Amino acid sequence: DRAATLLWNAADCSDAAYQVGQAIQIRTALLERFPDSEHAKDTLHFLAGSGWLLLQPDGKIIVGGETAGSAQPVVHRYRPDGRLDTGFIPAGNIKPTGYATVISDALLLPSGKILLAGTVSTAQSPAGYRRNGILLVRLNTNGTLDTSFGSGGRAIDLFRETDPADPLLYGYRVDVAAQADGKLVATGQGGSLRRYRSNGSLEAVITA
Repeated sequence: DRAATLLWNAADCSDAAYQVGQAIQIRTALLERFPDSEHAKDTLHFLAGSGWLLLQPDGKIIVGGETAGSAQPVVHRYRPDGRLDTGFIPAGNIKPTGYATVISDALLLPSGKILLAGTVSTAQSPAGYRRNGILLVRLNTNGTLDTSFGSGGRAIDLFRETDPADPLLYGYRVDVAAQADGKLVATGQGGSLRRYRSNGSLEAVITA
């Protein structure tokens, strides 16, 4: 469909111009107007592979990804019309100092706070090994780090050593879910399933 193609191209142009809010608005229109088009399917694949999104009950969209060239996780919030929400202060220090970090999942908690989950790795040892684990980060409703969670808003759980020959040195996805009692369950890093208290501290190793 020519109209769907025009919207797809317009979204690409907005991305290239770093107009992320406008690109989101265009892609939303494409999905709504042409849900069965090939470009709609491509749009869903693009959104799934370029980071993560959370939709708030008020229609605002929280978008996460990485800055180009620095692998620094970033979070922004957009209004339902695609404009940047200037009341949301992006947490620029999600990545703990001295660690490699990849955020792969996010939750909107009942409190409105945002929970991020991903892999975390130490610097490489002289022998080429790294200690890997799970990173949980909690943000306040305005995007700042929630310092009541973990240490300064971050909970780091290192429990696995990676051989330098492992092709998935950074590739283990982490997924997280919240229980009704506020506790968190995360899985990843080679299949480990771990439960955390609502403050980010480890409660139990369900499977190593």
